[in-house]
Amino acid sequence: METIEQKKRRLIGKIKYLDTYIKTLNRITFKKVDSTMLLSVVDTDRLCPMADFNIDYKTTLYFCNKKDMWDKIKYVFGCNPLYIRLQHFRECGLFPLESINLFNIDFQFEDDPGEMIVLVSKNCLQEVVLDFYDEYDIRKIDIEIRSATKTGVNELENREESYGTSKKKLELQRAKDCLLDKPYWEAGSVKIDERTGKMRMNCYGRPKLYSSKSKTEYMV
Repeated sequence: METIEQKKRRLIGKIKYLDTYIKTLNRITFKKVDSTMLLSVVDTDRLCPMADFNIDYKTTLYFCNKKDMWDKIKYVFGCNPLYIRLQHFRECGLFPLESINLFNIDFQFEDDPGEMIVLVSKNCLQEVVLDFYDEYDIRKIDIEIRSATKTGVNELENREESYGTSKKKLELQRAKDCLLDKPYWEAGSVKIDERTGKMRMNCYGRPKLYSSKSKTEYMV
């Protein structure tokens, strides 16, 4: 059932963000997208909680060279369905995609005003982050491949205890057994929007960091 807070987010999304959200999805995928294809705010919250992720791989490229990573990105998802997460996904909902081959890796810099696209595996245990920006008038893109930490898997597992099936729980348990890294903080220089002078935020509402950021483990 939709909570009052979720209803408020949904209405804000419909009024302020939905039109741009749909236009962006139509530009970055090979599909004709409309609002009926988006997951509800309730399902989005259920499927995509605030979980911790490790960075398994990261690289910085000139934006025009992003296709060099296409084979590596496709390998993450194989033939499986996935989700696309954009800025304001909490207000508008995740977008399900049947195959990574329906994603347009040749999208233009201006196609996404939020300047960040996150591709999320169906079980939400892996994600590919495409974070693009201007740096001294040079267009660049940070590409990160992430997997859920043990803490993140536990959060996703708790989600499935409320909503999931035994098959999903088995998949999560297998992933949990393979993820041994400790959780960490990310430290680095914050990205500043050259046009406004304000900090650039990612789709989690956290400040964006340059790719020179480092992992700093903390005691638990």
